[in-house]
Amino acid sequence: MPQATAGTLLTCDAAMKQFVLHLDDQRRSAGEPSFILKDPGDAVHLLVKPDSVTFIREQMAELQNSNAFSRDEAMPEKGAAEKKGRPKKGGDA
Repeated sequence: MPQATAGTLLTCDAAMKQFVLHLDDQRRSAGEPSFILKDPGDAVHLLVKPDSVTFIREQMAELQNSNAFSRDEAMPEKGAAEKKGRPKKGGDA
């Protein structure tokens, strides 16, 4: 007789799916049970245990935050162009 198991269908891009598979491998290596119920074999779906969704979302957010930067961090300090002798943008040349 078939058994029914409650699960949550995770849909994401291929890179994020690989990250989730990596998380699952790490947990299994640490002796914890797998949270993946089924990998349907396509590039964007996984069936996971419903109680693991929060953990997966937190790990995804942490990954995305570690790969992001703010515009303020990327911009040089104010006045750096004048200090280096460069003309201002839009100024008289």
